[in-house]
Amino acid sequence: MGQDVAASSAANWLAHQTKQTRAETHRTVRLGHDLEQHPLTRDALAAGRVCADQARVIVQAVDRLPADVQPRAEQHLLAEAAHHDAKTLRILGKRLHEVIHPDAADAHEAALLEREEAAAMQACRLTLRDDGHGTTHLRGQIPTFHGAALRKMLAAITAPKHQRAVSGAEQLRGPTRWAGRSAR
Repeated sequence: MGQDVAASSAANWLAHQTKQTRAETHRTVRLGHDLEQHPLTRDALAAGRVCADQARVIVQAVDRLPADVQPRAEQHLLAEAAHHDAKTLRILGKRLHEVIHPDAADAHEAALLEREEAAAMQACRLTLRDDGHGTTHLRGQIPTFHGAALRKMLAAITAPKHQRAVSGAEQLRGPTRWAGRSAR
């Protein structure tokens, strides 16, 4: 259809025809492709039992699970869709494996956590820059666990009690500026 009017994709053609944003039509076309693999959700959407947002959330949640539990998970979320909006379904979908197959959920959760931690470690960076005026500027991104440990260490080092012990009370010129604030 898109080639007849020189559109580069079905989503671009749909955006032009309906005056919707390209992002929205790309989501719509992607949902259409995803529903080919999820006939239960497709039928529920066609019958009006779920809306497009709910269908999108169901498909995404089910696709994150192992293939052997997907049909049961899809049925469960479709039943929950009668009582919950898309936002709540997304939250339920994050714990779907525990409901559908509790025995395998721990192993699946461990694998997901391991992937998250590996991705967080890949994104790590910490830069220290001395400005030449007696101050060093920190900038970085580290995993939450390491950030909490760093915050605790910095708070201990910059605590007024520690500063008095190291520098003496006469050298303190007021409270430290650290005070455990989180990075901006």
